[in-house]
Amino acid sequence: MECTGAPLLMLTHWPPLSRASRRGVGRGSSYYCHVRNAVIKSANFSELDTETLYKLLQLRIEVFAVEQKSIYQDLDGRDCEPETQHIWAEHEGVPLSVLRVLKGPGDSSQIGRVCTARQARGNGLAARLIELACRENPGDIWLHGQLYLRSWYESFGFITESDEFAIDGIPHIAMRLSRS
Repeated sequence: MECTGAPLLMLTHWPPLSRASRRGVGRGSSYYCHVRNAVIKSANFSELDTETLYKLLQLRIEVFAVEQKSIYQDLDGRDCEPETQHIWAEHEGVPLSVLRVLKGPGDSSQIGRVCTARQARGNGLAARLIELACRENPGDIWLHGQLYLRSWYESFGFITESDEFAIDGIPHIAMRLSRS
């Protein structure tokens, strides 16, 4: 990936990062993008233009279906619900990290479809999205997180609510951020 103009993304040869900070970054690849200034955006389905929606879904498919080989019906009808919130980080119109927030019963919410482009991992983009989702949704928030990310989700205050279970062969756990 090359950048034009004033570089906000810079290709950096792997591995200049410490072991702790590169966890999950560029697994198996030789390069990652260092992101200095990504723009964080949030919109409901009706506020998304066709091109943006396409790019957000493209990133999700790239990460979940292609990279993780998790074949499932990503387009489940929940993205277009009026209260579904899409939050993403982008650079020059290219989404680098994305998640969605579904409304649950009462004022509860569910965070899901959290992913970051392989080349942009290790920059804290998903953390910024989680923080925004937690700020904008005042009730309890729950999610099904991949097991290897348990401590990462715990750093935001989520607690484990279930035993390990598999989704498409990938170990997950149910987690909740309690506001009550």
